[in-house]
Amino acid sequence: MRAAFLAISLLAGGAQAQTASAPAAAQTPTPEAAMAAISGLKGVWLGDGWRILPDGKRVTFTQLMTIEPKAGGAVYTIEGKSLRTSEPNAKPGSGSFGVITFEPARGYRFRSFSRGDYVDVPGEVTGPGVFRWTVPGAVSLRFTVDSNRKDGWDEIGERSTDGGKTWLPSYGVTAHRIEAR
Repeated sequence: MRAAFLAISLLAGGAQAQTASAPAAAQTPTPEAAMAAISGLKGVWLGDGWRILPDGKRVTFTQLMTIEPKAGGAVYTIEGKSLRTSEPNAKPGSGSFGVITFEPARGYRFRSFSRGDYVDVPGEVTGPGVFRWTVPGAVSLRFTVDSNRKDGWDEIGERSTDGGKTWLPSYGVTAHRIEAR
């Protein structure tokens, strides 16, 4: 869960390939244009989820999430607040805070703050309405948010201990827009 709210779905911009018939300049979208792809995530969401603790125990949780565009849509903030958890040492009311940006020179960035941890990693769009970010390390964590469901979005977290060759599920959230429930 620490790294889980470390991000959400976006649209990637990229450089156009150059062709012999028409030289093309790199087309980098403005931050506002790049961030428009997550506009469907704006709102207040209720999410039920699960995660695997380091000892292998599976715990469940319910979170309230508020996702808002800021600075004219150039930044999205994600605030998660735990409402209920089966994790023994976690307290309801604890939460996380994340920021997604698009920087023309660096692309998408996902930053998250939770329980004293901080993550700042690149993000990428892997398909329409699908955003992914990976936290590298001895145990790498990869999170993918799919916002293609009409009334909500799904997030899956995976872990890899072999440098990203194989991934095992370690986290999942199904979020519903509160207004749609």
